[in-house]
Amino acid sequence: MSEQRETQLHHVVFAVAPERQAALAQMFTELGFSFDSTELSELGLSIYLDWNGGIEVISAIPGATADVAASVSEFVERNGDGVYSV
Repeated sequence: MSEQRETQLHHVVFAVAPERQAALAQMFTELGFSFDSTELSELGLSIYLDWNGGIEVISAIPGATADVAASVSEFVERNGDGVYSV
């Protein structure tokens, strides 16, 4: 007997350059998403998050030296703005 389980996508994280973060969050807001925003200085990230909608928009805080911020900055430099994780 095979067991069925319900699968649900938790959220998608978009990494963007800091100068475009607010504009991207605004675009998603116009599509019906509702964001809370915060900065996690220990990670060096600025974050817009809609848990119910499953969207997170992150940017490295300019000048941040945390490993996570460096990873996000490197991703954006290498790939441009885009899906960072699912």
